[in-house]
Amino acid sequence: MEKITGSWPLTSANIDLISEQLEAYLQSVKVDAKDLVRLRLSLETVLVQWQKSLTEKAVCQVKLGKRFGRPYVELQVAGPQVNPYEEKDEDDKFGNSSVTHLLLSNLGLEPTYTYTNGKNQVLLRPARKQLNPLAPLGMAVTLALLLGQLCLVILPLAAQKFLSEIFLTPLLDAFMRSISLFSGLMIFFSVLWGIVNIGDLTILSKMGKKLIGSFLLWTFLPMFLTLPLVFGFYQLDWSGTVNAAGAVSQIWQLLLNIIPSDPFSPFIKGYSLQIIFLSVLSGVLILILGKRATTLITCAGELNDFIQLGIGYVSKLMPGLVFVCIFKMVITGLPISILVLLKMILLIGLGSLVVKLVLAAALAKRGKASLALICRKLFPAYMVAFSTDSSAAAFNDTMHCCVHKLGIEQKMASFGVPLTNSLFKPADTITFPLMAIGMAAIFHQTVTFSQLIIVLIVSFFLSLATPSVPGGAISCLTILFLPLGLPGEALTLAIAVLQLLDFACTATNVWTDMTGLALVADSLHMLDRDILRKQV
Repeated sequence: MEKITGSWPLTSANIDLISEQLEAYLQSVKVDAKDLVRLRLSLETVLVQWQKSLTEKAVCQVKLGKRFGRPYVELQVAGPQVNPYEEKDEDDKFGNSSVTHLLLSNLGLEPTYTYTNGKNQVLLRPARKQLNPLAPLGMAVTLALLLGQLCLVILPLAAQKFLSEIFLTPLLDAFMRSISLFSGLMIFFSVLWGIVNIGDLTILSKMGKKLIGSFLLWTFLPMFLTLPLVFGFYQLDWSGTVNAAGAVSQIWQLLLNIIPSDPFSPFIKGYSLQIIFLSVLSGVLILILGKRATTLITCAGELNDFIQLGIGYVSKLMPGLVFVCIFKMVITGLPISILVLLKMILLIGLGSLVVKLVLAAALAKRGKASLALICRKLFPAYMVAFSTDSSAAAFNDTMHCCVHKLGIEQKMASFGVPLTNSLFKPADTITFPLMAIGMAAIFHQTVTFSQLIIVLIVSFFLSLATPSVPGGAISCLTILFLPLGLPGEALTLAIAVLQLLDFACTATNVWTDMTGLALVADSLHMLDRDILRKQV
């Protein structure tokens, strides 16, 4: 669709006209029907607010089009600054409604407001309706297995070697480089942007702080669940840690190595903990500068959007990567233990299942409801997230479940759901370390105690930094695997496996977000237990 522009005075009739054009455009770019009405009403509310503050003589410039293949809606009005999202409800128990709006904007579910060069601007980058990615992924795996077996039958050994070394290996290497190009920058800007967005806890009340603190804890605790799974099913190298002094020495050295010698080598060499250190340090410094760092905050937001856009484009090529990876493994006869691979997948599934049941059981106990009833209420939103591999696509179903099925107060849900969707992904803190340790076992590589500690710490921060887009977790693997020194084949195999597991991880995160939010709401007396116990 070509770029469309137009300017209209903000009369009531023109607001209706602009609103109709916006709805038609959102339909043309295939925005999900569940989001379309809400987005139109949100933009219409902006226009009405500008009309009240700037009068009907103010002229609104409308731009509809695409940037880098992604649709956008831009509204501009010259005049004094009028932020339509700055109004604060006196009863807002979370201290600042703009935080909620900013979180929704990061998910592509609300517009973003800026004031530049005397112009009020609202920019919306709506997410298109998500297609089920399981179909192309399943086709890629099936086709790779069939063609691989066919090549083993009809091609001589020399031809198989030529195909692998001349075509497949360079192709995989090029794709790995493209992922590595974005991975370090993605971690840096994701963590930085998250700190800038909600790091100033002075804008939040005691309730907001409790919500953030509880979910940070629930993101950290699943890692302890991975430890018995790792110790019980994998063999670690305990050399150098035979006593407490050796363990303390390794952990202390690990903490000291977090500080880089310069700001560039962590990105060049891919030192994940140092990248995280730089991002946290930068975020804290920006918060200290406050309003003086407005330009830096704007640049950080734009760069974060750019990096995530690149990750999004790379993730669209994942079915092709999975095909090439499996096809190469078949024709080269790479010795992969299917049993060890299945053990890793089953352990990840077991850990995720336990987390879901523990939180659901805790909610059932607190609300004096049956566990089966709680699970039935959570299941529809869980399945939307599972089928789309996107927490943003399941946002409306998640909100409906939280408010109308679990009994969470609307204001609590309006703040908590976008916050948890953006930042908290407990399932990833289980998947990442078990994936890393499992791949080390598959490729017969030992893991030391210090390496395990690094993997756990990196997994925690990666779970917070992973973008909420299909395949977003895949970009984290290069950062995660580097401390273990795993070969490139391990990374390509892990990407193929994670593509399949990502659906379940996203759904598990949505499940834990809903149950965790309900538990916090109950502790704050913001949960209607009668609704929670109501049969569906």
